Amino acid sequence: MVIGRDGELAAIDRLLDGARSGGSGALVIRGEPGSGKTTLLDYAVERAADATVLRALGVPTESEFAFSGLHDLLYPLRDRIGDLPPIQAAALRGALALAEAQGVGRLYIGAAVLSLLADAAGERLVLCIVDDANWLDQASADALTFAARRLEAEGVAVLFAARDPFGASGIAELRLSGLSAAAAAALVSSHAGHGVAPDVAERLRAATNGNPLALVDLARHLTPAQLSGAELLPHPLPLEGPLEAEFAARAGALSDEARRALIVAATSDTRALRVITRVDAASRSAIEECERAGLLAVADGQVTFTHPLVRSSVYHRATAEERREAHLQLAQAFGVDDRYSDRRAWHAVAALVGPDEAAAHELELEALKARARRGHVTAAAMFERAAKATPASAPRARRFQLAARSAWLSGQPERALLLLDEAVGGDELVQADNCLLRTQIEHGRGATVHVAELVAAAELVEPLDRDRAARLLAAASELPGAPARSLALRAAALANGSAGPATLLAAFAVARAGSPEEAAAAVADATSLLDDPELRSDPELLLAAVDVFAAVDDTLDVRELIAVAAASARTHCLVALPRALLHEAWLDFAAGRWTDAYLGFSESSRLAEETGQPAGSIAARAGIALLDALQGREAEARAGAAELGEGMPDAERILGLLELGLARVEAAEHLAAAVGAPRHLLRGLPPAEVDLAEARLRSGIPEDLAGDAPWLRGLRGETSAFAEARERVSSQPFLVARVRLNHGELLRRAGDRRAARDELRAALELFDGLGARPWAARAEQELRASGEKARRREPTTVDELTAQELQVARIIAGGASYKEAATMLFLSPKTIEFHLGKVYRKLGISSRRQLAQRLSSEGLVEPS
Repeated sequence: MVIGRDGELAAIDRLLDGARSGGSGALVIRGEPGSGKTTLLDYAVERAADATVLRALGVPTESEFAFSGLHDLLYPLRDRIGDLPPIQAAALRGALALAEAQGVGRLYIGAAVLSLLADAAGERLVLCIVDDANWLDQASADALTFAARRLEAEGVAVLFAARDPFGASGIAELRLSGLSAAAAAALVSSHAGHGVAPDVAERLRAATNGNPLALVDLARHLTPAQLSGAELLPHPLPLEGPLEAEFAARAGALSDEARRALIVAATSDTRALRVITRVDAASRSAIEECERAGLLAVADGQVTFTHPLVRSSVYHRATAEERREAHLQLAQAFGVDDRYSDRRAWHAVAALVGPDEAAAHELELEALKARARRGHVTAAAMFERAAKATPASAPRARRFQLAARSAWLSGQPERALLLLDEAVGGDELVQADNCLLRTQIEHGRGATVHVAELVAAAELVEPLDRDRAARLLAAASELPGAPARSLALRAAALANGSAGPATLLAAFAVARAGSPEEAAAAVADATSLLDDPELRSDPELLLAAVDVFAAVDDTLDVRELIAVAAASARTHCLVALPRALLHEAWLDFAAGRWTDAYLGFSESSRLAEETGQPAGSIAARAGIALLDALQGREAEARAGAAELGEGMPDAERILGLLELGLARVEAAEHLAAAVGAPRHLLRGLPPAEVDLAEARLRSGIPEDLAGDAPWLRGLRGETSAFAEARERVSSQPFLVARVRLNHGELLRRAGDRRAARDELRAALELFDGLGARPWAARAEQELRASGEKARRREPTTVDELTAQELQVARIIAGGASYKEAATMLFLSPKTIEFHLGKVYRKLGISSRRQLAQRLSSEGLVEPS
């Protein structure tokens, strides 16, 4: 019976009932030690007698072994991995050490976890219990929280119990506070077998802050007279942990051989009996003695502890010498088999009394292998541990820097910054790399980065490595307030003659900041360099190229570069994926594929949040807000603009376009604030001066519409200029429609109604196709004023689909299987099936063929 947690029990019941009815969900139970987290987990297990229960326990000794927690949780489902989408199956087998690790990003592992749980839930409810989640290794925590955030309709319930800190943003939480005096009295009474006086209960609650475990412990130590108030309570109260002490007492009664075996099992990162018994001190008879003592259990060749506290009690009560000896024996147990070289190196380092360069070097070699396989999460942990075991400051700093770089590439910027803080005492080259990486991370987070720091680092390293200096100066040239052109030209001069990334980055810097002639030459150089297959495998370089090409020469086709960058980022450079998706979304926006753009902005924003890049998420949400404004979702557009910051040029531009589409006089005020501001987040729009000129013209403001651009000349009454304006934006349907709308409006006012109708009909058709309802309404109103009744596209049931439903529908309509769609969207096949079912119901169809026909008729997929 759980006392004093009625609200928490009800929340767990709702979670389980929702999963039984075909839904899914996750919950984090947070609280201090002894607050009742494990009791609530046990309640969930008891209530889920009809479920497949999977359990994992975060253990401090395993927190540095990548995917050890995931292995514990999913090992019972290992035979189902072959049923997953192939890339997910390969990723998960590699993570669980069931096969060679694959060079894929951690999102594939998280999606594989989701798919595996969904597959198991096809037969019965699946309940995942993760206790002491704050002690999980980072790789397991990332994979499990990723999966938990995407649970929708799998029939899976996930419960985490954790102390702070445990990062689980986006997952619902229950934070446990202390029990009330009444609940404390009931709890103590139930364990003591005696009533508790109200004033005594209040004193016990105050002394323990209502901590349930401490209250239960007091119930065992206080007499009936003390509980009733007939005798004074002892001072201080006898607060200690009896359960852990009991396990320690059982361990202390073992033979020396059995106790050593128990310590080895507590230290090991594997449950395999064959490995544990390979250690000299861990004979089978010793393991059996531990079983008889109720401390261990052996089944299917796996060794498990009978209670989570057994392991922590044994490990922490062992002497430092005993723990080191256990690590050393495990390192020897893994032998010379190259399949276990990484574990051997881990345990060899853990067995050290002090720093040891040979052991640190061996672990660094294993980290380099992991990095070569694009296993950046594992590599970061290995580099970090190797650094801590390094005796000399210079190689220690270098290894911490390598750890930080791998953490950044795996999408963990906060951890990368902490590792960079440790990378001190290195030589000039390491200092330069630290400075450059810190700049990348801080700039991506929207923090201020000082140009002087990068320039100083470049000058320090220039005599030793011109390429590094060039990269630093190129990065400095991009920062606000930097003397961009001079820094870019210095970077290009330093990188001259090199065919590597430094030359490419320097060319990008010159293209951004140089004169038109310099920019054109730099773009030509960059284009030729990008033929190098090695450079094309770096998504960050490719995306930098896209940035430059878009800014310098928007006629260059960069879609192929973006596609290559996105594919590469998905597999081994997760931190670059949100940016790649953002680029794709803006291309789709300009080309009039607004549905694609909306989906791309949404996915980019979500992944940027998950990889610790809030500035990237804001950039994607700016695209969403712009589409909301142009398509007439007024409340959403205003909320999105507010996220960008009141008074910021991009926010004002969005609000101005919202008002302009709705034909309101407030448009001019907002758009005036955007004129003259540099392009920041928004793309695919005309110069802000055009928007402002149109707004002022519509408002009747007698102000000169200055400027030589054809569109501006047309707005001033030179209607022949509209043809040139339309030609200049011919690849951008929204801008073409706006030019034709403006042209038609002026023709109608000039009395040429027939010519006006041609322009306005064309504008209306384009606006309708884009779903730009306010702008279509303006075109329709002008057509009516010209004497013609407009025929507008009526909203269809396709418009009722959510962004994710539409994304799933389009992929399936394009011929993908559920597994293929799941791989593309980092979801489970069951979630794909769930969304597709909702799509079929909303559209009133029942087959993939009908779906393809419906979406084709709406122009959302290519006709088959």
